[in-house]
Parts: sequence; structure tokens; C-alpha cells
Amino acid sequence: MTPVPLSTLYSRVRAFAPGVPNPVIAEELRRAARKFCRYTRWLRQTKRIDSVVGQEAYALVPEDETLEAINVKAVEFEGDPLAVTRPEEEPHETGQPKRYAFLAPTDLYLFPTPATAVDEGIFVNMILQPKRDVTYLPSTLTDRWDDCLANGALAALLEMPEAQWFDQRAALVYERRFQDGMTEARALADMHHRQAGFRTRSYYR
Repeated sequence: MTPVPLSTLYSRVRAFAPGVPNPVIAEELRRAARKFCRYTRWLRQTKRIDSVVGQEAYALVPEDETLEAINVKAVEFEGDPLAVTRPEEEPHETGQPKRYAFLAPTDLYLFPTPATAVDEGIFVNMILQPKRDVTYLPSTLTDRWDDCLANGALAALLEMPEAQWFDQRAALVYERRFQDGMTEARALADMHHRQAGFRTRSYYR
């Protein structure tokens, strides 16, 4: 994965919304990218975490510091898949973990709490999104979905009623294109991960 500056997408946006300042374009591109990732689950990474005896919570930190975990798709403990649960329903016992919960922004909880450390560790398939203040996006987003992200930014920009570039009719067109792109990306991402199984490559290409 190669980091791609947000600025490489500015021209795609400015071509249809002239006069928009760069910082405003950057902010709407970030918002579009985060919305895209939340809906499509396009960015995923499988991370190995060492289990610690008596430790209930584990911080999920992606390899790329510009990204953050927003959910968990699956968890394995000693090769066995864990079921999803709610922390308030758990008695907080120790033993062999059978269930997990993800509590935003970063914590994975295991229930029961591990009673022994395991050699294989914990494998977590995380769903990721760019952080709010990024100036770069993963190439796995921009290589294929640059137009989709630009459409999302344009939909928001052209909807600003006090701006000189306001164009509500065009905003609706770009919003529709953005939604269509996200629908396609979600279907492709789900298909890829079903075929690849649990331990997929760090980023879907």
C-alpha cells in the first residue's frame, strides 16, 4: 500500500466546483473517504495480537498510523472463531475465550478473559477508515475509487448554500454517483473476503 496525497484529487473536484479553496476540498475528501470505508468495509487488515493472562481488553492499532479501526469482522483464538457478544451480558470470568466485543475507538474485549497465554495468539480481522486529520489516503482507495471519492466530495461541496459554487441539482447527481460507487465497492469487498477466507491480505486491492 502506497500513501497518496489528498492533493492529487483536488483537480478532479475543482474541475466541477471552481473556486473551492484547497483546505475545503481536503476536508470533504476526508469525509467522503471515511463515509466510503464505513459503508463498504473496503479497508481491512488481519492483525495478530499476543494474548495476556488475565487481560480482558486489547488495543487494536493498524500498521498504518493514518488509519483507525472502526469495527471487527472476525476474531480467532487458537484457530477457533469467536462469537460476537455484548460486554454487559458477560460475567467477566477467566477461561478459554469464546466470545468478543469491540468497543470504539480501539478496544477488543475477550470473554472469558484468557486464563493461559497461547503460542498462536489472537487473529483479528479489522475494518479500517482514514483518521479525521489525514493528508494522505491509501492507494487501495485511490487506485480504484478516486472518482467515487471525488463524487462524494462534490456532492457535499455543491450542497453548501452560501458558497459561490452552490449547485443543488449537480449535488444530487454527484451524490447518486457516490452512492452507486459505494454499493459496487461493498459488493466487491464482501465477495473478495468470502473467497479469501479469514486471514486475508492486509489491504484489499
